[in-house]
This record gives sequence, structure tokens and C-alpha cells, in this order.
Amino acid sequence: MTTADILSGLSADSISVTLTSDAGLSLKGNRQTVELWLPLIRESKASLVETLQEAFTERSAILEFDAGLSRPESERVAAQSLGIKVEAQA
Repeated sequence: MTTADILSGLSADSISVTLTSDAGLSLKGNRQTVELWLPLIRESKASLVETLQEAFTERSAILEFDAGLSRPESERVAAQSLGIKVEAQA
């Protein structure tokens, strides 16, 4: 299963994904459904984090520099467009 397949499946199962400030993942949704996904998430964690961080950074930069949004607004829109949440960096 590819990273895109995993993210699509999580979304289809109404599981929200948060990139944590320590480069981890936090999942929220139906407990039983999340538990079914955990083995695959653990196996693919590095790839998932890398993919989400790259996509978030790229989209945020495009929105900030090309669309003229402020950094907080570009980050909010980028996270929303990816269907994820991103914890603020300390």
C-alpha cells in the first residue's frame, strides 16, 4: 500500500491526522478503526511523515509567496487542503 493509499484510506475512515511538533503522527477517530490502522501506520510512519511534511511545506510556501498570504494563513490553508492538522512548532 502506498503512502497516498494510506492517507486516502484514513480519510475515508474519518481518521484525522496531525503532524506533531516532534515529527510524529497523531490519529483521531473511532478507536477501533484507528487500532486497525496502527500496524500499517507504524510500518509506514517515516514515509508518511516525510510525505506530509514535504507537501505541507511546499503548499504553504506557494500560498505565502505566490498568493501573498501571511505565513499563518498559508499554513492553515495548506493543512486544510491536505486534510491534516499541523502542531505549532515550539
